[in-house]
Amino acid sequence: MDKPYDLTPLGPEERARLATDLSEEERRVILHQGTKPPFCAGLLQ
Repeated sequence: MDKPYDLTPLGPEERARLATDLSEEERRVILHQGTKPPFCAGLLQ
């Protein structure tokens, strides 16, 4: 069976190349996990 997707991790050069097109906010969220941790919002209280 053929693998439809290549899920191997990106190398540092490829990751840097792809990151050049990201905005500062996209870079923070995607590359540095810049979102709030799950279940930390005040809505749960």
